[in-house]
Amino acid sequence: MAVASEINRVIAAADAKAGLLLAAEGVVLAGSAAGGAGAGPPFGYLRGAAVVLAAISVVLLVIALWPRTGGSSAWLAFPALNVGESPPDRPGLTQLADEAWAQAGTLAAIARRKYGWFRSALLVGAAGLLVFAGQLVSSALQ
Repeated sequence: MAVASEINRVIAAADAKAGLLLAAEGVVLAGSAAGGAGAGPPFGYLRGAAVVLAAISVVLLVIALWPRTGGSSAWLAFPALNVGESPPDRPGLTQLADEAWAQAGTLAAIARRKYGWFRSALLVGAAGLLVFAGQLVSSALQ
């Protein structure tokens, strides 16, 4: 069960990182919306590109943060965790150990998916932040 606890920690870390990036994307969207009036070409196009990239990143982050459950075990996994008294049909230690490893595998798959979506959101968000920063610098130089 230490493996499952470690994977749960990794999943929680992915959620925390995705939440921080989601806040940063909110700043980009708010900054783009606040300065949107009177921006002609090419600044309007840069701002629009930054908004589109930030919106895509937000969607990817929401997908990364979406709660997932796996059906790996009837005894050890949420939501079917059986914490009551030991029923007569309780599996043996070997079967419980196999179920624990199956649960760890399910959690690892969840963590991989979360980090995959987070990686995609990070790349798109970084591109959006660069476009937004470039638009700010170019409009300040004018």
